[in-house]
Amino acid sequence: MRFLSYDKVARLPVPELMKRVDAYVEKVKPGKTDRIEAAAVLGMVEPPKITVTRALELFWQIAEKDRTRGKDEDQVRRWKNPRKKAIANFVKVIEEISSDDLLDCSARNVGIS
Repeated sequence: MRFLSYDKVARLPVPELMKRVDAYVEKVKPGKTDRIEAAAVLGMVEPPKITVTRALELFWQIAEKDRTRGKDEDQVRRWKNPRKKAIANFVKVIEEISSDDLLDCSARNVGIS
């Protein structure tokens, strides 16, 4: 589920708003509530600092000159395309997540709590 600010959530058509609420309900265990998650569904949290897609945009700004020096336009395109596709596939399968989500996942995988 992508981030939406409160003002955008407030203007959603009812069916789209209900889709967001249903996605939250399906994610939460019966009898339990996650206030942070519920607030996020309603757009009442700060936007994520850096998303996966934004990280790629920042990567282009930082590394592109060094990584593409001496390459012609077609070579640069071929260098960028696999990276664009990898990010697009990741977002399609996992959804757009923030750098905080990635760190949380990484910490869980190595046993850090």
